[in-house]
Amino acid sequence: MNLKKRIDNKIYDLLEKEYDKLTNDREVKAENDALKEIPHRKPLTREQWEDIDRLWLSVSGKKNKGLYCAEWYEVYNATATDPSLTKYFMPNDFYYTYIDSFFTDRKQCWTLDNKEFYELLFPEVRHPHTLIRRSGTVITDSDYQLIDGRRAIELCKEAGEVIVKPSRQCWGGAMIKFWNQEQGVDALREILNGRMYYVVQEILSQHPVISAIYPHSINTIRVLSFIFEGQVHILSAVFRMGAGGSRFDNASAGGLFCGITADGVLKDKAYDKRRDVYDRHPQGSEFAGVKVPSFDLICEQVRMLAPRLATATRLVSWDYSVEPDGTPVLVEANLTLGGVNVHQVANGPVFGDMTEQVLRYVFKYNERLKG
Repeated sequence: MNLKKRIDNKIYDLLEKEYDKLTNDREVKAENDALKEIPHRKPLTREQWEDIDRLWLSVSGKKNKGLYCAEWYEVYNATATDPSLTKYFMPNDFYYTYIDSFFTDRKQCWTLDNKEFYELLFPEVRHPHTLIRRSGTVITDSDYQLIDGRRAIELCKEAGEVIVKPSRQCWGGAMIKFWNQEQGVDALREILNGRMYYVVQEILSQHPVISAIYPHSINTIRVLSFIFEGQVHILSAVFRMGAGGSRFDNASAGGLFCGITADGVLKDKAYDKRRDVYDRHPQGSEFAGVKVPSFDLICEQVRMLAPRLATATRLVSWDYSVEPDGTPVLVEANLTLGGVNVHQVANGPVFGDMTEQVLRYVFKYNERLKG
């Protein structure tokens, strides 16, 4: 390798590390800002803090040393069902900085995590029907054939109602737009011309069991998968639903989330972003005992699809809906920065009984933690 190539590679490595650092700093700041808005906390006992210190000493040979914000333990302790397991919770800032960034190649994730490609990446499963894809000045239809802006307008009018999503990341629904015939063509043009990278999809219908809980949003099942030691592990699954008339199911947009058992049954409590607890949906539906339709099939699909992303990421947050006939629909796959908040609040420590094993692995191989 000549000198110029070595210098180019060195510069590239430095830029990639700086990008990762900026991404981590941004996410940690967002998490710490959110932390201030969470009123529900439960102080830990001396025994719990001693357990935490012993765990970190065991996996790393040192205590905190500024690696994480200890307040996250108090937040998760408030919803923990077994106080003796509080030590296994993963502080959000440590997760983003040293786990998510370690098990993902964010550059590759940025390329692959694009809704324009889902039908190509995952052809075996059902997706929302995509009418239009726009990538810069290039517009294509559902068959990836070139069309112009006039044809794009016609396709939306034929559908009657559509949802417009950014090709990458929806930021809790903030960047999503809905359109129907009553809004008129001028409003549609404004939406379609207001951005350069998006997909336009038909509105989904959902299973009556899911719709009965809250009918105004497409409620989704979020499944967190993790490839570790040659296996695809389903770490956690939560049911996300809208509330208060919102069309979005994200907690950040006012929605609720409820844990799902390994058998596909909703737990008895749901939470919002403040960690307020709900025994039933504000509209009246109870959570306890509700069987999530096609949950086993969703998990089967996740186990099938996760390995094909392994060169880019070993941690994926999959969002599924379920059609009225029980067919799972892959709505989105978050290849990085999927988060652990909802999982740990609703279901407990995200890595469960693998926590020590995973932490030892991370401390052994993550260069950021050496020295």
